[in-house]
Amino acid sequence: MRPTPSRIALAGALAASIAATTLVACQLIVGVKDDPGAPLLPARPPPVDGGPTPGDPCAHARPPPKPTVNDGNDANELVFAARKVAVGQRVDGGGPIGFDLDGVCSCENAPRDAAAPRTLCKLPPGVNLCPPDKPLDDPFGRDLGGVNAFQPLALLNVDKSASIDGQLEQGQRGLLVTVTGYNGKANDTSVGVSFQLSPGTTKRGTCGDASAPLPDAGDGLQRYQPCWDGNDEWSQASSSQAGRTLDGYVTNYELVVEDKIGTTKVFAGIGTIEIEMAGPVFQATLVPPAGGKPWLLDGVLAGRIDANATLKTVGALLDPLGKVQYLCEQTVGVYPIARDAVCGARDISFRGADPDATCDGISVAVGFVLEGAKKGATVTPMPPPVFECDAGQALRCP
Repeated sequence: MRPTPSRIALAGALAASIAATTLVACQLIVGVKDDPGAPLLPARPPPVDGGPTPGDPCAHARPPPKPTVNDGNDANELVFAARKVAVGQRVDGGGPIGFDLDGVCSCENAPRDAAAPRTLCKLPPGVNLCPPDKPLDDPFGRDLGGVNAFQPLALLNVDKSASIDGQLEQGQRGLLVTVTGYNGKANDTSVGVSFQLSPGTTKRGTCGDASAPLPDAGDGLQRYQPCWDGNDEWSQASSSQAGRTLDGYVTNYELVVEDKIGTTKVFAGIGTIEIEMAGPVFQATLVPPAGGKPWLLDGVLAGRIDANATLKTVGALLDPLGKVQYLCEQTVGVYPIARDAVCGARDISFRGADPDATCDGISVAVGFVLEGAKKGATVTPMPPPVFECDAGQALRCP
């Protein structure tokens, strides 16, 4: 378990252009925030505190437990498309979010026989999860190790339309969540949940001229502005993640799914670049349709990302200031600073646990708002060019 960061600025590393926007952390959903007759989202229950186990004084934040009974026997399928994201907090604001991903009590209030802060991997030189001014474990039990890991890129001035939020809103790229076998009620002991990347909305929506064609993205696909009315058809890529179905449940309208051994993918907002997230934990509030609005999902996706894979993503960015040099070609400037920040955020093993190996992962949590949608046709985008850094910089942590 890690101390709570002030806020993770995962700008630019999960996406080329998350940078200047810090992922629009406090924006509300367009079309929902303008409805004064209803709250944006229902009140959420207080965070679940796993509580200390015998001999362990630390809390370990976990999703709520599975319900004991079902509220119905229907078996509905719901499809959601991501519309807004925020790193380190929920889209509608609030404090830092996340779950305890390693079950470890790390700092000064660890059991007395702990000679040093405990981790399931060796911290890189110079990395201190428990600084003197915050020597105690996070009382809420969250793992959020990427403290300011990507702050250097947050200073870059990047067009909002190129950010992850912009791509989602405009239908250029998408993340689909499918819930199957759901009874549609507050409690369901068994549902299926799958995650799938989408190349975007390649079919015109039903809202007339508002579903305007988008400029050519260079991959041979014509996309259209989605209507966000529940009827948008989001394409599926034959080469994308197949969308493995995971076992989940719903308790008090909280959808929970956890994959302790597998991975899922989230697109990085740079063309078709994807980032793999290991051990994902997903908890989201299911909001039934109301006032002509479709189903909503408002929640948190947490997990571990590979620090070296993140560096490759950062290095492949075109410097938004000069527009002629890739970041990894820089021997001074943004890339060396970003590399040191990313490598200095390693706090967890990307896969498994090896106390003799240096930590190679960064624990992150992303707030999502997803709206009801439909799955569309399978498409095949033209593959992006293979990127190689001419400067030959090692896109790896030392």
